[in-house]
Amino acid sequence: MDNNQVAKWLRENPKLDKKMIGEFVSDRKNVDLLDSFVRTFHFQGLRLDEALRLYLEAFRLPGEAPKSNGTPFANSDACFALAYAVIMLNTDQHNHNVRKQNVPMTLEEFRKNLKGVNGGKDFDQEMLEDIYYAIKKCAMISAHYGLSDVFDNLIISLCKFTALSSESIKYYL
Repeated sequence: MDNNQVAKWLRENPKLDKKMIGEFVSDRKNVDLLDSFVRTFHFQGLRLDEALRLYLEAFRLPGEAPKSNGTPFANSDACFALAYAVIMLNTDQHNHNVRKQNVPMTLEEFRKNLKGVNGGKDFDQEMLEDIYYAIKKCAMISAHYGLSDVFDNLIISLCKFTALSSESIKYYL
């Protein structure tokens, strides 16, 4: 099997352990496989948080935030910083074991954390607001709660169904 076939098999086989997929494709010996695996995703037209949800459905991160590129970003560092901020926002909003303060981060704090990070400029404020409320409404992943992949997939599916459009997010708040 070539890397494209293996990557497709990893994405399409629901019986595989997502943590093991993450560890396998992120191994330094499997750089070409990781490239093929990432190419199985179609991120065009998605906001960063929506793309991360799609990406994180397929595997569990082995401790590093994913990288991506797209038009709202001045450079790859800006994209990485926003991806990291989204993952941290998800943790802040939904993982009570990690949160050190009683009050979750506000939209204003999220924006302040990202001020000037996009190549010295600010990210589009409407995009940040949409991302913030999408994460606040529904966790990106529930794996950090120690839940099974079956329940995790159910949570992800319900979140996609109810919370990914900006209008439904604002409606439910």
